[in-house]
Amino acid sequence: MGPMARTVRDMAELLDVMVGYDPEDPLTALGVGHVPESYSGLLDRNSLRGARLGILRESIGTASEPGSEDFKKVDVVFEKNVAELKAAGASLVDPVVIPNLKDLLGKRANSPTSEEALRIWLARNPNSPIKTRADIQNSRLVDQIFPPTKAQQWKIPTEQVDLARWGEYLGARQQLLVNLTKVMADNRLDAIVHKSVEHQPTLIKDGMNPPYVTNKGVPTLNTFLVYVPSITVPSGFTSDNLPTGITFLGRPYAEAEMIKLAYSYEQNTHRRSPPKTTPPLR
Repeated sequence: MGPMARTVRDMAELLDVMVGYDPEDPLTALGVGHVPESYSGLLDRNSLRGARLGILRESIGTASEPGSEDFKKVDVVFEKNVAELKAAGASLVDPVVIPNLKDLLGKRANSPTSEEALRIWLARNPNSPIKTRADIQNSRLVDQIFPPTKAQQWKIPTEQVDLARWGEYLGARQQLLVNLTKVMADNRLDAIVHKSVEHQPTLIKDGMNPPYVTNKGVPTLNTFLVYVPSITVPSGFTSDNLPTGITFLGRPYAEAEMIKLAYSYEQNTHRRSPPKTTPPLR
């Protein structure tokens, strides 16, 4: 996961000081040689001119309901966003289809390394009373720390990781990466664009009460593929005055290219509207 910021420039400047090799995080070794001298130094308002973008219209959001009015309200804004990309000079392949996308996404599985990662992380603070997952499960503060659905997950014993299912996921991840990059190569695409969330944001009360709806319509394509960069930017508001966004997704380690495209869209549309309740930030 990456940083969140008010603007693409702010985010790029954060990356300039955050990105790098960390010997305590072995996976970061894969990124060596893929980091530009500066992300913020690459920002160009005209980066969408001549860019080739594939528009992904297939619904892949969590518990999405394409036939619902709520889904359609976001779709109306997305149509405007596609037109904005074209107006900014991008060439569009619309729609673009990734073979077996939903079937492969359905292969996600829990990692066998998550428990060891938690143990190492908790051990970083020797003065903490929390030493193990069991300590978290038995803590009287669980309900204060986590929202209801997450709190319940921490209270119950963890299931044994299904290594066969994990292996199936790894195979699906590799196949989907091949399918994605082949589509991009065949169509000479610089990025794939999709809705950041396919439904309007859920209300706080819906997330705090049964059935605890919190992430309806959220695509998980980038987290499934792990090494594929993805950046979302504000793209407008629905008829209910609720915010929407679009996402630029690219090949592994193409963060700089995605940032340039997102910045160009941001500067050509200025869709972000600061909350009226937030005072000016200096």
